[in-house]
Amino acid sequence: MTNEVEELLVIRERLRLRQQQLSQVTRKIRSISRQLEPIQEQVQNFYNQLAIAPASIAPQNQQEFDSLELDRYTEIHISLQTFQELMLQFQENYADLKFINQDVSDNLDGLETNVDSLYGNVTQSRLVPFRTIGQRFLPQVQSLAYRCNKSVNLLIEGEEVLIDKILLEQLQTPLSHLINNALSHGIELPSERLAHHKPEQANIKLCASIDNHQLKILIQDDGQGIDLYKVYQKAKEKGLISSKLTFDKLSQEAILEWIFHPNFSTVDMASELSGRGVGLDIVRNKIQKLRGTIEVKSEDQKGTTFTINIPLNLNFMSLLFIRWQNRLFALPTSSVLETTSVSELVWDQVDASRVKWRNQWIPVLQMSQLLSDKNSCHLSIKSKVGLILESSSHPFLVMVDNLLSEEKLLVKAFDETVILPTYLLGCTILGGGEIVPVISPQAFTVFSETKSNLLSQGNRLNSLNRKGTILVAEDSVATRRLLARILEKVGFNVILCRDGQEAVEKLELHQGGVDLIISDVEMPRLNGFELLEIVRSQPQYAHIPVIMATSRTGKRHREQGTELGANAYLGKPILAKTLLKTIESFLTVEQPIN
Repeated sequence: MTNEVEELLVIRERLRLRQQQLSQVTRKIRSISRQLEPIQEQVQNFYNQLAIAPASIAPQNQQEFDSLELDRYTEIHISLQTFQELMLQFQENYADLKFINQDVSDNLDGLETNVDSLYGNVTQSRLVPFRTIGQRFLPQVQSLAYRCNKSVNLLIEGEEVLIDKILLEQLQTPLSHLINNALSHGIELPSERLAHHKPEQANIKLCASIDNHQLKILIQDDGQGIDLYKVYQKAKEKGLISSKLTFDKLSQEAILEWIFHPNFSTVDMASELSGRGVGLDIVRNKIQKLRGTIEVKSEDQKGTTFTINIPLNLNFMSLLFIRWQNRLFALPTSSVLETTSVSELVWDQVDASRVKWRNQWIPVLQMSQLLSDKNSCHLSIKSKVGLILESSSHPFLVMVDNLLSEEKLLVKAFDETVILPTYLLGCTILGGGEIVPVISPQAFTVFSETKSNLLSQGNRLNSLNRKGTILVAEDSVATRRLLARILEKVGFNVILCRDGQEAVEKLELHQGGVDLIISDVEMPRLNGFELLEIVRSQPQYAHIPVIMATSRTGKRHREQGTELGANAYLGKPILAKTLLKTIESFLTVEQPIN
């Protein structure tokens, strides 16, 4: 049934494409009709003149006219009359076409709502809370802890996170293996824990969350951690590294990568390494079959954390379509913080691999890095668009050639028949049948985290101390006062405006002093969309982030706001937490709000 609904979603997109083409044809016909209107009027006047002329110029003696002259006159008269009738039919058919186009559009809107609801119901029927699998491990942990003479508490977080039940079943074996390793070999005996000033009872934490359409699972213990030097020694014994490569020249990530090597562990090694590495190659293989990744971090006497990231298979998400090197790609819009012209950014004069964005230095990444495209041609910075993306809480800039559109489409994961790059989250199918790869923002993590670590110290030195100033354009007195209280409580200066016209006047009055704009849509004198259009058209204001806050949350209103350049779109009633979280993506909130 799920496959049938997904196919229905694809068909719906094809119908939507045809409807758009029909709308385009309707607009062209309307344009032609307008061009023909003056011609039709001229023909009508000429026709009327011909109808009057015979009576006014008719001679007393009809015999003066040649019969051929009368025939020609009659043929012209009939031709003009026929043209008039055809024009009338053309206008009637255009009116019918316009009505049909509108009817198709309205029915497609209804179909879209129903299909979305059906897809949601089908998807919901396959989802189960994470606790269904998490609670299965409780007896397992209790039994194993008893056999090992250890006191262990299993903590489960994210119990209500809904996950596809088939995916959960496939994860049970890897999770069980990781939990067993943590308890059997990572957690110390009570006496050892007390000797290291730890609580006698150890904790193993199993956490689930969904972020950027990825399932994230953490298996974390507070045990003794992994002895990195012993892993290094074992790798040398197995010939995995050169004997000339010393321990101090290797990073923790490089050393821990060896524990996933096939047949890396032996019985004695399992004892030395707290069980890390026992069958971890099998665990990684199972995760990779799900198009996922597994990473490990460890700290001596503080514990070890395994992080599993898996793209969700059932996704109906908003996608931003981009073009790079004449190729079409898509990105989840939830991972896009901002779009900008690369030429407008402040580039580091010394290090061209970073730019200044919202008062911090962020790394600049190339699509060619992700795609490993060595033959990509270098384009001028001025011809490129910048996407500010976020992965693992690290913002970074990616340059592309063009931004095309934003659409909500079905994203399907690939099967296992073909080995595909890890940067692909899945694919989507356009109305015309074109298959577009969807890029996972997580794939940039390996590049962005490395550069972010180098830039973090410099960013801390550049933190601004001044309060931000927010301009609020809202015609409702109650809403205006509410927004002012929320914003002032967290440290912002607030400029209140009763409509868009007053907002423009205040912008001119506070030249360069406004850091963000919050605007309603429906306002007297100058509405929110008109205000947004003015802001984006003026170079001195174009950089200011604009948040639309309105009760008009329909698809068409959102698309209009996005097209005009709104950075965010919030529906009323506005929750303080939602508003501040949105603002935090553009400005710094100085004080937390209860």
